[in-house]
Amino acid sequence: MKLTAADFEKQYAALSNDELRRLDRQTLGEVARDCYDREVVYRSSEAYRDKQVQAAAEAEAKALAETLKCFFCGAEPVSAENAAHIEMHSGYEQKRVDYRTIAHRWIPREVQVARCSRCHKLHSAERNVRIVVAIL
Repeated sequence: MKLTAADFEKQYAALSNDELRRLDRQTLGEVARDCYDREVVYRSSEAYRDKQVQAAAEAEAKALAETLKCFFCGAEPVSAENAAHIEMHSGYEQKRVDYRTIAHRWIPREVQVARCSRCHKLHSAERNVRIVVAIL
């Protein structure tokens, strides 16, 4: 049975980044090497990173919908409109600017945390108090 480019593309797409990196490119045949190179280029692209971020966001939204208790008080049922939106960093990126300098950047991401309406009101009131205190 002869393997086609589609077979290699499917196989490489199923590998994790570490597994793909561990492959020795020199031992691959011409067709497999071409597919390998295309997959490596794709995974370093913005489109791949955007796809990964979107998949993570969808997984978080699904987990939030399945959560029945508030993260903060643990007592009441939650709703999506009361979710807390926390900014976090999901990954690290570095790019070579010139032959000596490497630019480092954390990738910001917003995470939704399950919260009930009572905790939402408390957090809003607390934020307002902090603003008033800061002004005074």
